[in-house]
Amino acid sequence: MQEQSTDPLTQYAPPDHPARAAVSTVAAALEGMRPYQWLKNTLVFVPLIAAHRLDDFTKLRITAAVFLAFNFCASAIYLINDIRDAVAEVAKHPVGSDGWYTAVAAANLANSDHMAEEEREGLTDFRRLASLQRRHDLAVAFATFEARNYAGVTPHDRDPAEYVREAEEDLQAPAGGSLSIGSLKKS
Repeated sequence: MQEQSTDPLTQYAPPDHPARAAVSTVAAALEGMRPYQWLKNTLVFVPLIAAHRLDDFTKLRITAAVFLAFNFCASAIYLINDIRDAVAEVAKHPVGSDGWYTAVAAANLANSDHMAEEEREGLTDFRRLASLQRRHDLAVAFATFEARNYAGVTPHDRDPAEYVREAEEDLQAPAGGSLSIGSLKKS
C-alpha cells in the first residue's frame, strides 16, 4: 500500500502526477543548495551596517541582490562538487567491486538529485502523452539500432552543423512539434 501524502498540494495526486515530481524536485534542490550555509554571506551587509546606511534603500537593494547572487553561486558550486566528489569516489574502487557499485549508486543519486527537474520533465510528459504506437515505434527503432551496432559504434569526427543539416533533410517533423508531446510541443 502506498503511503498517503500529507502535503495539501499533492495528497490527492496520483503517484506519477507532475505535482509530486515538482515537490520532490524542489525539496531536493533546496537540500542541495544548503541554505544553512548562506548565513556567512550576510557579511555583505556589514559595510551598510557599519556606515549606518541601512535606510538607503538603493544601496540596501543592491546589497540584497549581491547577497542572493553569492548564495546562488555558492549553491551551484555545492551541487557541482557533490557530483564531482561522487564520480571521484567511483574511480577509487576496482570496476565491479562492491565498493564500485556503492560509489556508482551514490554518483547516480547525486546526479539525479541535482538534475532531476531537467531529466524528468520530458520523461513525465512522454509517459503521460505518448501513444502506444509511438512507444512501440521508438522501441523498434532502438532495438534495430542496438542489433545493427551490437559490437559498438565506430567513432569518427564530423562537423556538427553538417550532421544536423543532413539529418534534418531526412526528417519530416510531426505537425504538432518536435515530438508532439506535452511541454515539448512547439507553440
